[in-house]
Amino acid sequence: MLSYRSSAVSLWNILFRLEGNILVAVLPFCIVNCLLLWWVSTLDNFGFSPTGHGLLTLLVSFLVIQKVNIAYDRFTAVRYYAGHGAIVLRELIQMAIVISMSAANNSRQQQQQQHNNTTTTNRDGRYINTDTTNNNDNDNDLEKELRYWRLECVAKCTEIFECSIQVYQDQNLSKHFARNKPYLIDPNGQKLRDNNNNNNDDDDDETLLISQDPMIHIQALRLHVYCASDLGLQLLERLNLASKLNEYTTTYNHLLTLSSTPLPFSLVQMGRAFLLVWTFSMPLVLLEGPFTSFWAAQAFLFFLTYGFIGLELASIKLSDPFGDSRDDVQLKKISDALIHGIENDLKQIPNQTTTISARRLLFSQQKQKRRTTTTTRNRQKPQQPQQQNSAGHAKDDHNNHGDHDVTPYYAMAESNVELNIDHP
Repeated sequence: MLSYRSSAVSLWNILFRLEGNILVAVLPFCIVNCLLLWWVSTLDNFGFSPTGHGLLTLLVSFLVIQKVNIAYDRFTAVRYYAGHGAIVLRELIQMAIVISMSAANNSRQQQQQQHNNTTTTNRDGRYINTDTTNNNDNDNDLEKELRYWRLECVAKCTEIFECSIQVYQDQNLSKHFARNKPYLIDPNGQKLRDNNNNNNDDDDDETLLISQDPMIHIQALRLHVYCASDLGLQLLERLNLASKLNEYTTTYNHLLTLSSTPLPFSLVQMGRAFLLVWTFSMPLVLLEGPFTSFWAAQAFLFFLTYGFIGLELASIKLSDPFGDSRDDVQLKKISDALIHGIENDLKQIPNQTTTISARRLLFSQQKQKRRTTTTTRNRQKPQQPQQQNSAGHAKDDHNNHGDHDVTPYYAMAESNVELNIDHP
């Protein structure tokens, strides 16, 4: 996707860039229209008044602009729902990480409390453990089960998003899932057929393409979340995970609707018919109207054809942005960003075991160190007169204040700094 954040110097680069330029597709129409104008100019008294032709200008312009607006709204909707779905799945994984870590901590605390309750002292003051069970092994087994449960959530979420992208990009598949019709495949996995196939001999050999349905994977993740009561997860926590999954289901429904529902055929046909008739009848009225010079009429006709036909082709591209070209919504890159973000969340698990009190102590120590460094630096600098505003009051320069040159607290929670603090 092209970036427009650079300065105005890149204006010429955008105008003359060949990759993704619509001029390559519009140029044949421009040449045909200009040749038609040359043919009309060779004939005598061939043409009609531009008054009636000008009445269609308002209608054609309205149809073209309306189609471009509808197509752009579809493009922005696809981009919004695709990004929103990826964020929802990543939030689900983050919540699963927090919930599983909380369950592991609660289990360790219960094991420690049971260990304290089953420990007595003898006459010599030595500790004697009266419990014969191996609590450490049970604790390790629960942590392993929680880790496996968390990794299974990650695998199912990535599988859901990748399967959804396959459905969006296959229009036939998305239409079948949107209409609640199964998409059938032969045992060799080569030829796809509709459920309404009249060939009864092949119906027995066909199997449902269940692996391509994202709702099957969503249901599997929902069961995986709900059936985790034996891992120490609370019901409210599991309901929160299920609510995130329901939110993704709503997003999937919106994208499935956009993928399986193209623009209405009547609107496309009427707009394109009026546009082609109006554009290619323009050579019949140009020499009868304000243009008396042939080359001036040729230049005007070329850019007129480029503008209207170019907008029509641009609306065609924007109305179906589920492909892999540079002008489409980059669904594969959004999926890669989701997987990379989940991997980063999993890498932060060892750093999140530090207690909140330890993070606050480290944060206050770094804040005091920053203040000392800033004070020393200000003493070494020459004193500058303080600026004043129009009212004569001194301005408060917040950018050079020492209190603002500190690391935010939320960044401390995600830092990789090891804390040398003795916990009780």
